[in-house]
This record gives sequence, structure tokens and C-alpha cells, in this order.
Amino acid sequence: KKPLRIVGNEIHIIYMFYELYYTTYKLEDYPLLYKNEIIQFLLNLEEKLNIQFYPTYKQKLVYLLAITLQRKKQGHKINISSNHITHVIDSPFYRKIKTISHTLCGIKLTEMDQIFITVAINCCLFSYSNIKTNKKHILQHFYNKNIAHYQHIHNLISNLEYEFKITLKHDQEFVFQLLQYIRQISYKYQFVTTSVFQTSTFHKKVKNNHYVTFCKVKNIYTKWIQQYKLIPYAHEADIIAMTLQLEAMFQLTKLSPKKALLYLGDSILWKRYIQGILHHSFGNTLSIVQEEILDIQTLDIQKLNIDFIITTIPFEKIKIPVIQISPVPTKRELNDIRTFLYSELDEYPAKLF
Repeated sequence: KKPLRIVGNEIHIIYMFYELYYTTYKLEDYPLLYKNEIIQFLLNLEEKLNIQFYPTYKQKLVYLLAITLQRKKQGHKINISSNHITHVIDSPFYRKIKTISHTLCGIKLTEMDQIFITVAINCCLFSYSNIKTNKKHILQHFYNKNIAHYQHIHNLISNLEYEFKITLKHDQEFVFQLLQYIRQISYKYQFVTTSVFQTSTFHKKVKNNHYVTFCKVKNIYTKWIQQYKLIPYAHEADIIAMTLQLEAMFQLTKLSPKKALLYLGDSILWKRYIQGILHHSFGNTLSIVQEEILDIQTLDIQKLNIDFIITTIPFEKIKIPVIQISPVPTKRELNDIRTFLYSELDEYPAKLF
């Protein structure tokens, strides 16, 4: 008799074996071939792509690539939908991977193999080696809308803004985290079928606590993916992630603004200019007290009912927080102010996606 043979979508079969091996064996007990070669391959990818994988995801990739190579040697072929192929080929990662990964463990890689590796990498969590440069580059593409993928997400954010009457596109951290999240899940769902997703107790709690927000997000997101074909289904986990992020922003906007005295000494001519920069940078989270103070050393600070002082001159023996800035505030000085303004928000996670 012939042995039983598993048939179906090759990517789903690879994912099934990957889950079996990854959950059964620790990396030190790795039972497959090519461990050291694959680890070196991933190190080369990290260097070329200027990223660093989270350790657990690097281990996952070792198993995934080992199983992929083993099945490739057995004659199995990977098929990826044309929509995803177009999406992958348009990505910066693919263009770099194509130049360095002609073979792996002595096995020649086809274009489809390189596309598959790109998909697998984008399913992982990683950090950029130069986060500021890469973040700026990604946001620039988003705001310029010169990549189709980002145009779709731009539309999603516009729909959320319209429904919730809130400005989101100016919040670069929100935009960046959403871009990263959509990137990851749009690739991940190439591997994972909808049947593996289950509703958790945590999901139920979020839905109960933020039911109205959840329903609105679900409606917007479900309609959006009908145009954005790379995500096949509106998974509850993704709706929960967006609901939490929006609820965090609602909490931020409800906070009372901190009050500051802008004391400029001889730089009084810069006052209106500095006020404009502060308003542009912090909006309603910062309130400037409209007081003309000639000599702050003789003033009873407590009567002003302020939280801190922003000044262009150094102070001594002031019983209140002081942040010194330049007449043309630098990014570092503005970050000092931002840190002070949001110091009470530590209870809210910086990243909910």
C-alpha cells in the first residue's frame, strides 16, 4: 500500500508542520537539517535589510525555512495569489532579498521561493537597526501616498477620522504602528486560515467595555477589506487591536492640559513665534498662561496655578519644574516638554498594535 499523503495548499501544509515542530522542540533539540546554515542566512538578511528579529521569531523562521527546503527537495511547489505577488514585488524587502538569496543550503531559490521568504519575514516582529531613519522613510511614503499599499491604509484612517470625529493622520506614532500592524497581518494571513482564530476572554472583555467603539471599528474595517484584497477576513483580534488604540487616544484627549508659564526674559520678541511652535507640537495638551512677568524671582509662583515653566534663560532655586529651551526650540527640547506632558500617561501602553 502507498503511504498516506497530505494534499492541499502548500503554504498551509508548511505552516502545519512548522507549528508541530516549533511547539514540540526547543531550538537546542532541533531535529531537522540545515540549522546552522539557516541561522547564518538569517543573520545575512538582518544585515542586508537593516533589521533585527525578535529572538522567538528568528527561531520560528529557522523551523519554517527548514521545512520549506525539505518539502522543496521532495518536489512540492509553493503557490501565492497574484494579488500578493504584486504586493510583495512592490516592497523594498523583496528587492533586497532578490539580490542576496540565490541559493539556500545549496538549493537554488526560484523567484517564488524569494517571494515566500519575503512573506515569511514580514510576518515576523523585528526592529529596524536605524528606527528613526526607517520610520521617517515609511511615514514619508504614507503621507505622499506613492505606494498603493499605503493609499489603502490612508483611506482606512480617513474613514476612522470621519466616524469618530478625531484627527489621526497627524499622530505619527499611531500611523506608524498601524502601518506595521497591517503589514504584518496582510502577510500572515497567507499562512494562517480563518479557522484557527478563536474568541478569547480578553476579546470579550474589550467588546463589553468598549462596545460602541468596537462595533464602529468592525463596520469600517469590514467594509475596508472588501477593497483591500490582501486581508481575506475581518478577524476579531485585528478589530480589538484598533479598538484599544482608539480608546487610548480618547483617554489622551480627555486629559486636562498642563499649564505652563512661558518666561523669555530678553527674548520677549520670540514669544509669539515660540507659542506657535508649542501649539503646533502639542495642541490642546499644553496651555500657556497669559501673564506678563518681568521678574520671576520676586513672584509668588503658587498664585499662577501652573504645572511648570518654559524659559529661554537659566533659573536658580525655583520650586517648580523648569524646562529651558532655545529661542528656536530644538527637537530635543520639544521632546523634553513632551516627556513632561505625558509623564502621567504611563498607565497607557505605548504600543497597542
